[in-house]
Amino acid sequence: MSAQRFCTVKASTLRNPAPVAGRTGAAVLHLSHLIITPLWPLSAATLAEMHNVLPLGSPRLFLECYHAPLAGAALPDVRGGDRLVVAGVEYPISFVGEWAGISRNDIACLRIIIQEVAGAR
Repeated sequence: MSAQRFCTVKASTLRNPAPVAGRTGAAVLHLSHLIITPLWPLSAATLAEMHNVLPLGSPRLFLECYHAPLAGAALPDVRGGDRLVVAGVEYPISFVGEWAGISRNDIACLRIIIQEVAGAR
């Protein structure tokens, strides 16, 4: 079983342009076509791994999703601080990292952890 099988959601990312004269402009479209898994609550493994990285004791709700590229394709340029857009809703990206995949033979995937803003959905 491949992680690609679970990537069924169309998304895009926004990124703030580089600051000019000390000011950062509004976020602009960075990646227009990113296929991800649905947004899921953080798994127990992710919670254990991220307890020192994310402010998990805060009232924020964190969710995770994954992107599995086509075989031979590079992982897309997604960074913490970007915004993930799913079904017209923007989510701040808190963490992005490489994930080994479901099985030993699976391709490297991108794990994206976002914050859900209260009332956003």
